[in-house]
Amino acid sequence: MVDKRCVRWFFQRLFRGFDDRVTWNLCNEMVSWLLPRLIRLRDLTIAHPPNLKEEEWISILDEMIEGFTDLSMQHYFDFMWDEEKTKKMERALDLFRDYFFYLWF
Repeated sequence: MVDKRCVRWFFQRLFRGFDDRVTWNLCNEMVSWLLPRLIRLRDLTIAHPPNLKEEEWISILDEMIEGFTDLSMQHYFDFMWDEEKTKKMERALDLFRDYFFYLWF
């Protein structure tokens, strides 16, 4: 028997581009969308923020990628017990915020 919600989700994806299921864990949904794009940006980047050298910028992108990778592979509550991973995740989010307007190549 087909779950009746599938029809509703189909129309939600058709009209909104996403269905209600992605909001159940929006954090994970956003990280899964962002991570491959950050990796590709690092591979393609030919520019960097004016106050950084190229090597520093690549290192910052790598830190973001590492923190978001850990976040995507773990449930958030696992980080409560791992101080090192918590700090990496928080550092990735801080860097993302600080360099948000430089995420282009």
